[in-house]
This record gives sequence, C-alpha cells and structure tokens, in this order.
Amino acid sequence: MRKTYRRSSWIIPMAFLTIALIFLSTLPLAYAQLRKATQLTLSPETFTIAPGQSITITAKLISDGQPLTGKQIVFAASLGSVSHNIATTNESGIASVIYTAPVVSVRTSVTIIASFLGDLMYEGSTATCQGVIEVGVLLPTLSVSGASFAVPETLKDEVSSYRKFIPEDVLKLLPIEVPSKFFILATPESLYLVFANKSDSGLAHVEGWKLPQSISLKGINMTVVVAWSVAFEKEGAPTTISEILTKPDSYKFKLVKLRANRRQVSTLYDPDEQPHVEFPITIGYLIEGPAEPLDVVKAAL
Repeated sequence: MRKTYRRSSWIIPMAFLTIALIFLSTLPLAYAQLRKATQLTLSPETFTIAPGQSITITAKLISDGQPLTGKQIVFAASLGSVSHNIATTNESGIASVIYTAPVVSVRTSVTIIASFLGDLMYEGSTATCQGVIEVGVLLPTLSVSGASFAVPETLKDEVSSYRKFIPEDVLKLLPIEVPSKFFILATPESLYLVFANKSDSGLAHVEGWKLPQSISLKGINMTVVVAWSVAFEKEGAPTTISEILTKPDSYKFKLVKLRANRRQVSTLYDPDEQPHVEFPITIGYLIEGPAEPLDVVKAAL
C-alpha cells in the first residue's frame, strides 16, 4: 500500500509538469499568430547632399494607423555614418538620426536602411531611402538661343568620336546619358555643338550642361553642350523690312516672317556711249503671295 502511494505521488507532479511544458512551448506560436503588422517609413525618401555635410533622417513606425511609442529602430548606411545606430520612437512613433556623408571625389549613391525588429506584440518592418552625394565640382549650366544647323555629313564621324571618348569622370557629373543626336547652334557671339534628344533647323532654344572640353571642326572651335531641354521655332514673328532697318540690333538671330514687295534691278554702265546706263535687268522679285513665273516677268518689265 505504501509503494502504491509513493508511485501515485510521483505520477501526478510529472503530469502537471508535462502539461506546463506543452503550454509553454505553444506560447511563441500563439504570440506569433497574434502579433500585429507594422509599417515603417523614412523621410526624406530621396535626398542630395554634398561631401561631408549632414542631414536629418526621420523614421516613423505605425500599426493600424496608430504610432508606436518606445520601439527601437536600427539604422544603417551603405556609405557614411549615422549619429546613432539605435533610436527609440517617441509618442508620435518617430525616431530620428543625423546622417553624415563621406568625402568623395565623384558623384556617389548611398542607401540608408531603418529596421524595426519586432517584439511579442508587433511584427518587424523595414524602410529605405536613397541619397546622392554630389561632388563639389559641378558642370556649369547655360541657356542659349540661336540658329540651328545640321552637322555636315563629312563631320559627323568626328562628332561621334568626341561623344565616344568623353572622360568617365565628366560622364559621372551628368545626371543623364549623352544623347546620340546633335546639331550646331550659332549665336552672335559663339558656335555650339549641342547633344540633344532631337535635332532640327530653325531657331533653337537650348538649356543644358557645358562640357569642359570644346571640339574643333575644320579648325573652328565650338563649345559642347549636353541639353536637358531644347525647343525649335519654325514660324517667325511677323514684321516688316522697315521695322528691321529701324531697329537692326533687335533682330539679330531672330526668326521673322516678312511680307513685302521688292524689285532688285541690275544695270550696265558704259562711260563711252550715251546715255551711259543700259540694259535694266530684273534679277529678283518678292511678292506677298505665290505667282506664276511669267506674271512676275511681266510685272518687272
């Protein structure tokens, strides 16, 4: 009887212990199933910064639209440094750090990652933002208007060769790829070779980056421009010859539309024969509208 009692006294505690172990082993699974999703965002989403300068990076953690307070956010940068690797969210769900860019000699991209690792109540989440470290030396920009012309066929190979051998450190300063199309732009002061996404003849308005190295075509030096914007005017503004003659400086490299009647006459002068002036010949005739050649000749005679 005593042996039976002892055996029973051992069986009951062992049963309770087994039940407790089973219950405890299911707790993590139960918590995992009950944990709420979270959303982590970073601001700014993108940024541009100079080498050695700093910027504030702000993370916000929410769940079901509500901010989460007292949660630890882990920060890391692909390049450069952050003031704290771990920051705690405030009552608004916000945690901030200071990012400092490294000193670089060329344009460089950087990624900042923020992570909430999760806990028994909430699932983890991650957010990233992208930055660009702009070097101190930037390509100068310019805005210029002038007459545009196609590059002669005999010179196109030279232009293509120039484009092919633009130095890599210059290409990195350009936020766009150098376009494959090009044209010549003439202004009263200079000649430009313009790389653009389109080319045409007429009056061109160009905005772009000036490359450090010019190009020489048949002994003529031209400033090279990579255009981010180009527009062509094909229709001139109406005016008159008398207006142009009155204000000639106002019409330099300006596209205009003229409506006029004009006849140009050549004469031969013979000093030995009277009346000295002979053979009036019309060599040009401009009228307001289209006309048949015979009608033009009749009007000139």
